[in-house]
Amino acid sequence: MAPGARQAEQWALFAATGRDEPGITPADRVTPELLGQVAYNKPATGLYLLRHAILDSTRFDTAFREYIRRWAFKHPTPADFFRSMEDGVGEDLSYFWRGWFLRTDVVIRQWIRCELPRTPPAQRTPRSTSPVRAGCRCRWRCG
Repeated sequence: MAPGARQAEQWALFAATGRDEPGITPADRVTPELLGQVAYNKPATGLYLLRHAILDSTRFDTAFREYIRRWAFKHPTPADFFRSMEDGVGEDLSYFWRGWFLRTDVVIRQWIRCELPRTPPAQRTPRSTSPVRAGCRCRWRCG
């Protein structure tokens, strides 16, 4: 199992405890013992899932490079990142940003083992249940 997939499963277990906090919360307002989870693990896991489960690596990488080019030597906000990524992939990802970073909705509801993906990423919709890329070896259901 890839390290990112392992981290995603660990995050799902943590989120199931009900102690999750919005990733957008300023560091000085996060419960101190959760700071590592909320400020580091949650954003890293979210980007991993976005790259490997929601988008594909080619679309993600292209959009991320454009974000870096557009915002180099400036002071982007999270909203600038969200908008740049949506512009780059040509898709509305507000359900993901809202659920993963702005609130504590359970975006990734269910992790189910699977062998091969059955639905190509381009055919997925935010409310669909479909397997992700084979490298992740899991299914996701958006909530």
